Amino acid sequence: MMYDLQHVGKSYQIVGNPVHVDSTVVPYQTAFARPATRKSVPGTRPAIPQLYHPRKDTVVHYFQTPFQYPPVVLPTTEPTPDLLLEEGPSFVIPEARQLLQSADSTSQIDKFVTSRIIPSRLKFRLDYLTNRFDNSLLFGGLDNYSGRQFLNLDEGSSRFAPPATGLLIKANVKDLLEDYEFEGGMRLPTNFRGSEFFLTFMDKKHRWDKHYSIYRGDWSNIFELNNNVLNGPAHLIPPGLGAPGSPTQYKVRLQTTLGQVQWRYPLDIFRSIRLRTTLRNDRYFWHALEQSTLVFPAVNEQRLGLRAEYVFDNTLTVAPNILNGMRYNIFTEVVKGFQIQADPFTFDLDQGFMGMAGVDFRYYYPILKHSVFAFRFNGVTSFGQERILFYLGGVDNWLLPQFNEDIPINNTNYGFQTLAANLRGFQYNIRNGSSFALANLELRVPFIKYLFPRTRSSFFRNLQVTGFFDTGTAWEGLSPYSDDNPLNIIYIENPPAVQVKLKYFRDPLVAGYGVGARTLIFGYLVKLDYAWGIETRQVQKPILYLSIGSDF
Repeated sequence: MMYDLQHVGKSYQIVGNPVHVDSTVVPYQTAFARPATRKSVPGTRPAIPQLYHPRKDTVVHYFQTPFQYPPVVLPTTEPTPDLLLEEGPSFVIPEARQLLQSADSTSQIDKFVTSRIIPSRLKFRLDYLTNRFDNSLLFGGLDNYSGRQFLNLDEGSSRFAPPATGLLIKANVKDLLEDYEFEGGMRLPTNFRGSEFFLTFMDKKHRWDKHYSIYRGDWSNIFELNNNVLNGPAHLIPPGLGAPGSPTQYKVRLQTTLGQVQWRYPLDIFRSIRLRTTLRNDRYFWHALEQSTLVFPAVNEQRLGLRAEYVFDNTLTVAPNILNGMRYNIFTEVVKGFQIQADPFTFDLDQGFMGMAGVDFRYYYPILKHSVFAFRFNGVTSFGQERILFYLGGVDNWLLPQFNEDIPINNTNYGFQTLAANLRGFQYNIRNGSSFALANLELRVPFIKYLFPRTRSSFFRNLQVTGFFDTGTAWEGLSPYSDDNPLNIIYIENPPAVQVKLKYFRDPLVAGYGVGARTLIFGYLVKLDYAWGIETRQVQKPILYLSIGSDF
């Protein structure tokens, strides 16, 4: 039986109609389906009608219906000169055909005029504008000159003073296709004794990426000359400074101007070759507070540096301070000093030469889904008439730095000084020299993600606990185990009669271990480390480190 709903008078009735199995049943028809009929076979149940899709080799099943079917509409296959048809069956709307064939239809279509072709124009947009507190290097090329050793004042010591923390304001502007990019900013230290400005232009349109940078830094330092000793290169100190009856407070100023050009050539998405040339000018002058500083001229020092690097980097940042993959950097650099001065005129090319070579290798191995095991090896050596004095120990961006005065410093003609970190468990200068080697092992576990995987708090989501082990050494000469290593020599003098040279053993290799925590606070990755140092097989008192910055 087949039941129909029929309207009779003011009511609806369900009427049943018998179905004869010997009748022909035609399924519902569409314009894209070919008609299909079926002849019943007496004594058997009618089969479900099957239709084949005209464009697919699949069977399409249709419902049966007693209503009338629309007439079959055959697709238009004749090509129309005025209308581009897609491949396959199509239909042409009569109104559209009449519009195309009308006499005035050509006036509604814009003609292509080659003289009106306009090339795409550059359009720049602001990518980001940030402000934050930090004391990091603004861009590559300043690392060899951070902490220039000049005019230190602290009872004759050569104490290293990290750059002062300041407010950095930085903006980045790039075009819509990101072929060209401008980045500029300024930093004002919290002690208000200087300023830094920089501007960088990056041309990334071709395979050779080109970066052009200019930098200007200005710092001042105030000295109180009582019983203290003023250290520094002799040509930077006015003769007769601090004579009887002269002022006890002096002010010296350092101005640094740096220009840099860098080329980067990617070999593939992970590897690249980088070349960089740097021209730097340092100008020192004393404020005229007495006759000796009034007549002492400003001193200019110029240096030209060339650097070549091979970089591999396939790391993937999973979370703050959590990376996966490997990256390393092999580099070499030469720096030649010269002096050009106008008043009085001076042109001198024999102002020292420095060479440097090193490697920085890092590997991040993921474990336990969210955690990572990080390994780093870093080693650098400098050679030539001028060298870099590396201070081993401490951490980068240490907020309350401490300096070790017990380790002697060789009298080598160092042109620059900088830190070799991280080696936790010691203060700065647990070892020093013109070469260093350092290895770090660290396990980083964001444990909150295991306990509360759906937490939305940035503080707790990025909270990590770490366990670490650091080891390294710094030395002067070919080997840290040389007999004449300054680390194992102490001079005791009582002029004019007594001068004693004392030798004893200190293991040049030091190590440190401990635990720590990291998390994001106001967008800064704050690190807290508690470490014990091991020197000459003796465990030292633990040191607490509070610092800002990612990675090691």
